[in-house]
Amino acid sequence: AVIAGFLLVEIWRLDYNGPSLDEGFWLVAGERTWQGYGVSDNYLTWASGSLAYPLIGALGYRLGGLLGARLLSTLCLAVSIALIYRFTQLSFGNRYAPWAAFIIASSASTLFTGKLAVHEGALRPVHQLRERNLVMEIRGDLVGDGLFRDRHGCILHFLVSLIHREFLV
Repeated sequence: AVIAGFLLVEIWRLDYNGPSLDEGFWLVAGERTWQGYGVSDNYLTWASGSLAYPLIGALGYRLGGLLGARLLSTLCLAVSIALIYRFTQLSFGNRYAPWAAFIIASSASTLFTGKLAVHEGALRPVHQLRERNLVMEIRGDLVGDGLFRDRHGCILHFLVSLIHREFLV
């Protein structure tokens, strides 16, 4: 119900105005990258060291214009809310999970970035996967030996680093 409410509010507000400056930067970077100019235009110096989000955002733009790119961000945040629900459920039980999802879904930062075609929306689900992996590691819920756990953690860490290079540390 929380995710449905979030999607209802965000989809209703997707067409609130024209593109913001940040949206324009990300979508132009993605379009230029699809055209083969992303590296030569030097987008890697300011796109967090990765062209993953500009490419994904431009794909949303190609499929549905500005609304398509914004919808992609909204859907990524909905996935993030679902993962936060699960993360809280694993950590603290069923009693607190709906409240955690509600708090995140109704927070100003989620509501603001959910209607913009910027990298923050696409980045959150990957962060939630890493947090979930950490909780599972601490609780010993990951199956397999220590090597599998290390590989599992490395794969999630690598996925985050594809989108945001600050997490390589």
